[in-house]
Amino acid sequence: MGIINSITLLILSSGVTGTIMSIVWILFCRVGKKYLHTKVINFALKIVLVSYFIPSIFIVMIIRDRNMSLRNSAFLFSTGYIDKVLKMFFLIIVLLFIIEAVKLLKEYIDLRNICRCRIPAELEINTNKERLSKKFKVKRRVSVYRSYAVFSPITYGVINPVIYFPIDDIEDEYMRVLLTHELLHNKQWDFIWKPLSTIARCIHWINPLVWILEKDVDKWSEASCDDKCCTIGEINQDVYFGYLYKTLDGVMTKYNRLVSHFKTGKDELIWREKRMAEEKRIKDKKGIVRGLELITLIISIMFVYIVSDISNKLYLNVFFNTAKMVAESEVNCKDIYDEEVLNLSEIEKNGAEFIELSTIASTDISGIITGDLRVGESGISSEIYLEKNINLDIAYIVEPLNKKVKIGIIQPDDSIRYISNDTIVGYNFEIAQSGEYKILIINESDTDINISISYAY
Repeated sequence: MGIINSITLLILSSGVTGTIMSIVWILFCRVGKKYLHTKVINFALKIVLVSYFIPSIFIVMIIRDRNMSLRNSAFLFSTGYIDKVLKMFFLIIVLLFIIEAVKLLKEYIDLRNICRCRIPAELEINTNKERLSKKFKVKRRVSVYRSYAVFSPITYGVINPVIYFPIDDIEDEYMRVLLTHELLHNKQWDFIWKPLSTIARCIHWINPLVWILEKDVDKWSEASCDDKCCTIGEINQDVYFGYLYKTLDGVMTKYNRLVSHFKTGKDELIWREKRMAEEKRIKDKKGIVRGLELITLIISIMFVYIVSDISNKLYLNVFFNTAKMVAESEVNCKDIYDEEVLNLSEIEKNGAEFIELSTIASTDISGIITGDLRVGESGISSEIYLEKNINLDIAYIVEPLNKKVKIGIIQPDDSIRYISNDTIVGYNFEIAQSGEYKILIINESDTDINISISYAY
């Protein structure tokens, strides 16, 4: 399987993993938000976000594929049909990513304009910033500027975070609330989670759950920041939300996905205030928290296993069907390829080295075998019992492509029927006698090859 197909499977697999975690998150939030503190829910949401970058289904299926005792996985082996489908998905993903990247580039240019219009904040603001940073144990160094291009506070920067305030005069208590809010965003590492959620949406643009996730990341990170402002920040709740409503009444900075800034609508701000009131009624119940965490973990693992099993069966079914389509399309290939015959002893006299090919999947009427062959080596499969007057359909892929090989069958009398070819091909062997057969592949190219063969009868 090529690099493009592998990348596509990685992206699709991580999308499936993230989708599973999003569904679990929705259930978790519906049940747990009445019993769990906002910071716990916010932490769980970050785990969901990270899951969109972890291709656990891909990893599980690779483990299946490498476990030869399972004999029921064809993952990482493909047919021409599968290759076309994966390449189509890859083009769609790249196209959507480019569209989103262009939008983000425009937003980045807007941010550069903010940076060009900035001036250093007053000494008093910087002194308060240093004092609050020590109080909240914000380890990262945060710079503070004023800018003519912002109308409400924003925090920007992953490596060097910067807080921008408007040029307008801001009363001391209001400034303390705003500084506390923005510094606690930095303490929560929201300057990383925000861009990460944007990247997840760019990659998995077609998945509606990612759009919901991006909004939830914003909403719950703000709610978590509200909670910390009123607890460790020691700000009265009424005063705090009074200033937030005051900010809401003013001119807002243009929405930008690359920064953390105040863009909440009135409805969401009302929800945040209600959530703060609920937060006061929630008691620390570690038993309930640990129980919900354990249940969530078990459900997540079960979902991943079930989905990987279903994905494996679907992939195996598609592989066999498309491989058989290739073979059936070549039923009349005797008009193109001349079938030849030789005896096994002739190959053995020439000192041929035989390598036993690995059976990675098998059913009563079909199977998949694979192996690596050096120059001049021959690979043979395990014995397959075939009845007289049936057809053995074989489809095979040689990597790298366009390498000459002989593909054939060893009959019960040790005679060999084969064809020679150097492309992806299917062939139909008519079985003239009942008995034990083996599939044979001979590497006649000038380089080492990997061979994947599917057969059905």
